[in-house]
Amino acid sequence: MKDKFFNLTHEKQQLILAAAIKEFALLGYDKASTDQIASSAGISKGSLFNYFTNKLNLYLYILEYAITKINEEAIEEIKKIEDIDFYDRLKKISLIKHQVCFKYPDETRIVTAFFINPPKSINAPFEKFKKYYEMDINILKNYLIKYLDISLLREGITIEDVLFITTALFEALIKRNIEMTTIKSNDQQGSANEKIIDFDKYIEVLKHGLYKH
Repeated sequence: MKDKFFNLTHEKQQLILAAAIKEFALLGYDKASTDQIASSAGISKGSLFNYFTNKLNLYLYILEYAITKINEEAIEEIKKIEDIDFYDRLKKISLIKHQVCFKYPDETRIVTAFFINPPKSINAPFEKFKKYYEMDINILKNYLIKYLDISLLREGITIEDVLFITTALFEALIKRNIEMTTIKSNDQQGSANEKIIDFDKYIEVLKHGLYKH
């Protein structure tokens, strides 16, 4: 069915996507109204279901779209990082992910809501979880871990340990900062500056835990 959606003009696709993203971000999957989505997009509900069959398929498409959009834009910015120090790169990668989440607050809310409380009608949320985390692990492997100075690691610490610990910190920082998307826009800048200090603090703790003194 989505082939019919892809055959629409780019402008029409964007109207439908914007309407669906706004509705799912505001009300979540269960309370979101396909009638409202169709009305906001300027199409009939029948046309909407002609493109996506039902509400669940639309939601899953929007979820995939949001995850991909956030990660692809983050990667484009991460590619521009010129630092070669592992911890400088970790901080910048974390900040980039944080900034992209602020740039797309509605998409971020949809993704966050899914991971906190996935709709019961989704039978196998594990695959979505897996794909999301694989994206982050690939970012760390391709743009961070290879900059690690193995000679500085404490005895008994392996690259696998570093990847696991770094991933855990990375996810914790991102999850904490994703929650900030619920803060009113006039408070965001101050909060963002405060969180930059957190990045420095926690990354410094990680550095002392992994490297020799």
